[in-house]
Amino acid sequence: IELSNPTLAGYTFLVWTGTGLLAPTLDVHIPAGSTGDRSYTAVWAEVAVTLDHTSAGPGDALGIHVGGLLPGGSYSIVMHSSPVVLATLVAAGDGTIDVTVHIPSDASVGSHTIGVTPASDDTATIALADLTVLALASTGIDPGMLSALAAALAALGLGLFGVRRRRRA
Repeated sequence: IELSNPTLAGYTFLVWTGTGLLAPTLDVHIPAGSTGDRSYTAVWAEVAVTLDHTSAGPGDALGIHVGGLLPGGSYSIVMHSSPVVLATLVAAGDGTIDVTVHIPSDASVGSHTIGVTPASDDTATIALADLTVLALASTGIDPGMLSALAAALAALGLGLFGVRRRRRA
């Protein structure tokens, strides 16, 4: 008897532990003719997707971190409403992926999700994160910073105007 590796949305199956196993393993084979009670436990890692920003414009760069994947597994990063594969990568030895992708230039304005799927099946989403696509590409500059910069430049201009007037007098 071979135990099939289980699936669970939002989690990655890592290994089996249990009766007669000398170490955690991906494959469990119970020999024919075995008797007695056996117990096996599936060990899971929760898959988590983190985005650098929750909103971005078409063409903008977006940093994505994914944890809880099977080390060495091949995964796709997919943007949904209309599925678009943004990247296909192999998880690092610690089960993570760190990547920067660009929002497609033709992405529609509104709510979308960024999903992680096995590379072999772009429809089997493991985990999701929400993303809002803005009407225009964002500049990455905080509007509060722009206001402060404008105020500083205005004050500098007034100061220079005042110095110039004193020199003429």
